[in-house]
Amino acid sequence: METFELRISALIKHLERSKPCADWKSAHELVKSKWIEVCSEVGMPQGYLEEISQTELVPEPDLDTSPAGNFLLNGEDEPLVCTYIQANGGIVIQRMEGASAMEILMNLPPDLSPATQLQS
Repeated sequence: METFELRISALIKHLERSKPCADWKSAHELVKSKWIEVCSEVGMPQGYLEEISQTELVPEPDLDTSPAGNFLLNGEDEPLVCTYIQANGGIVIQRMEGASAMEILMNLPPDLSPATQLQS
């Protein structure tokens, strides 16, 4: 089975190749689907994949864009890594523990194209 760090790296690569999201719902679904894809590819247990598919976004009332929230990527005995989903579809992945705690691993800006903004 692959290490957690390799799975996080693979997730970031998948997300960076994805089309930016224009809202928090599509960003949350993108992160979940890509994380399930990565974990499935490396043989994570089916129960873990089902748990991820049912994970809801946890609201973050102190963020300046609402609704926004976080989505934890780690399982038991794995380093705490948090994905922040912004209301406008931006995605930030941050390490929360260890020697490099608070390190931003990825900051994927939202889709701010004029056509997308007109639909909002």
